[in-house]
Amino acid sequence: MNLALHLFRRPPCCAGSSMENAIEEVVVALSEEERKRLAELEQELVQNDPELAQELESGKVHRRPALSSVAAVLTALAGMLLIVVGIAAQLIVIGVLGFIIMGMAAYWVVSKRRPPHPTQ
Repeated sequence: MNLALHLFRRPPCCAGSSMENAIEEVVVALSEEERKRLAELEQELVQNDPELAQELESGKVHRRPALSSVAAVLTALAGMLLIVVGIAAQLIVIGVLGFIIMGMAAYWVVSKRRPPHPTQ
């Protein structure tokens, strides 16, 4: 089996240029010792966290959508704005409503986080 490590890096010629997102693939051959260690690490991953290993092997890593995070931040900013408006207008109800909205936005962000995998 011909096993090689594929590394991706940004070429130095493109830093700060219009090709800032250019990526260069570098293939590095692995020694026999490195191949064995890589196989050991893979086995450890399968044993310790089979769900993560299966997800990585499928190639479909699920990421939290950025849109959800942006919406939560905008909701928190709207709540903060309501607090300021409530203070300026001297209306406690508007300030309390803003505080509740900020709390809901914080809960929204925290509840969407993936729980950490338990260590054994």
